[in-house]
Amino acid sequence: MAVDAHARGASAPAGLAGLTAYLLDREHLHWHRLYAAGNREGPPTGDDGSGYATEPEVMNRAVFTACLTGTVPHALGDAALRAQSLPRIDGVLRDHAFCYPPLDGGAGTVLEPLYPDRLAEDFVALTLPGHTGEYPVRSWAPRTVTALLDHGSSDGGAVPRWTPRLITVLASAAGPGRWQHVADLLNGLLSDDPGLAVAAGGAALAALADAPAVDARVLEEVAARFPVGSHPELDAGMATLTYRLAHHRLSRTQDPLAHATVRDDLAARLHHAGMHREAVVAQRDALPAWRHLARVDRARHGSGLATALADLAVARSGLGDESASAGSEGMRSDPVLHQIREARALYEELADEDPVAHRRGLAVTLRKMSTVLLARRGPADAARCADEATASFRLLPQNDLRQWREDLAHALSASGLMWQTAGDGERSVSHGEEAVRLYRALAEADPGALTVERCKAFLNLSVGYALLGRNREAIALAEEVLPTVRHFAQANDLAWVSEMALALNNLAINQARVGATGDALETAHAAVSLARQCEAADPVLHGGLLMMALITLANRLTEARRPRDSLAAAEEAVGVSRRNVRYDRRHHLPGLALAVRVLRERRLGLQDRSGAVEAAGEAVELLKELALQDPGTFLPSLREAESRFLMLTSIAVIGFDP
Repeated sequence: MAVDAHARGASAPAGLAGLTAYLLDREHLHWHRLYAAGNREGPPTGDDGSGYATEPEVMNRAVFTACLTGTVPHALGDAALRAQSLPRIDGVLRDHAFCYPPLDGGAGTVLEPLYPDRLAEDFVALTLPGHTGEYPVRSWAPRTVTALLDHGSSDGGAVPRWTPRLITVLASAAGPGRWQHVADLLNGLLSDDPGLAVAAGGAALAALADAPAVDARVLEEVAARFPVGSHPELDAGMATLTYRLAHHRLSRTQDPLAHATVRDDLAARLHHAGMHREAVVAQRDALPAWRHLARVDRARHGSGLATALADLAVARSGLGDESASAGSEGMRSDPVLHQIREARALYEELADEDPVAHRRGLAVTLRKMSTVLLARRGPADAARCADEATASFRLLPQNDLRQWREDLAHALSASGLMWQTAGDGERSVSHGEEAVRLYRALAEADPGALTVERCKAFLNLSVGYALLGRNREAIALAEEVLPTVRHFAQANDLAWVSEMALALNNLAINQARVGATGDALETAHAAVSLARQCEAADPVLHGGLLMMALITLANRLTEARRPRDSLAAAEEAVGVSRRNVRYDRRHHLPGLALAVRVLRERRLGLQDRSGAVEAAGEAVELLKELALQDPGTFLPSLREAESRFLMLTSIAVIGFDP
């Protein structure tokens, strides 16, 4: 940079702001030179710049616009410049493309922004009035921003396609240690229209949360417009902004109800965004406040305590938290089971005292309890509890028919999943089909509602169909919702990536069962790729998913007659399983036993007798340990593994076809 400055007879830039101004000065010089050399009477801009006819100040406005809109189709680029009443728009777009050609060479796109993003953000900030840097501001810049945002969002109207980038660029420019005057502009824009930030999407919300100079009061107005529940395209951004606001809110009050509700709201947003460990911290921090409130006024706050206990138990069971011990000790030894039992008992007391107010809360708690029991006691207890919850929902009054159907559909889907895990495919499908019918009816009335819950119900039923050998129905149902799940996975970093990986894994299995070997292998590879992302982000939580996806891939590779690749996938599955067991032996030991048995068969298929014998012996030892804990489940597998081990150690492997 110093050499370039010396060659131009200029001083070398000092500091980051000086470097940015220096780079932008070079852009301005480039526009001036092109304009001076262009043949404005000749044909449109050629490959050598001949015909370039855009005045430098007009190009300045076009580049400013491009930094805010990003690359867009020609029609949208035309609209963006037309909103500013710029002259000869087609020529400006053509000249801009000569200066900044599309990176991907895409035909029909215009307004490629400056790169890197930091330079584009600083260009926008320096062009806007309000800073004291040595760079000429432009009075038209704020008007350009408002012209590009001339469609408000508070009334539910659609916002321009470039709104997410525009808000993100401004928020990033207003980030820590950067441009205060850009934060002031954002404060004004969002005070007038807080819904604009929500319409801009999750990335914009996260950038706003990371901009300390954006006023917390403005962000409160933005948060007040968050949609209820999970919206995967917004969840990560809503969680990030809620986290910032939680600290702001908690620092300004000692009211225990405020502390409890702020932390509960934060926990819910974190869970939706897939940040489960952080959510559990917030839930634990809320519990003392709820206990205090329930002691002071049980009638008013007892349900809040019961709900907090149940939600915390569900979250902790999902993380394999603490000393879960299935077996005879049961409720007495497991703190998570103790919490869910306390929640149920409290709701039962409240429902006895005021059935109208609390019977639904009790039914919801029973559904949550089934989830805890599945993780801590096993599928049989979980399925019975889920059926109890479903029966409770059926008995509730149908004053609000939509809410009643939604509750019942959720309970039926959960019950179907529990029976599926228990191995009862018929009962699982019966519950799942009723849940799907209810969700379809709800979607007819409101197509955009309950998309998350509907996807989960469809995927659960798909697995149930597979259990009964109804593989084509399983594939059709999964493929019906996979585009939506894929959209969620792309929009929400982790929470739905794992759902997508699991859905693809199950789809690969069903595709193989109907003979679609090539499709099954491609789907299995995609499932492993997504599972790797999840495991890299949280190996404790998602290691089991990666192990399962690798085993599915190993089987699909065997079917595709690629035995060495299959062996590599099986070996990786065993390695992942060993790591999983170090995190949580009780939970992941069955997975390791399965992976070792798959490795045994893959080695056998490659005529590696000694390796197959080694894996077979380890499988026997692992299954002995599991059979001691749960003989009903694991004793048959142990007998098969012992038989396989004896066969491998007593006969010649050559010529044997497993």
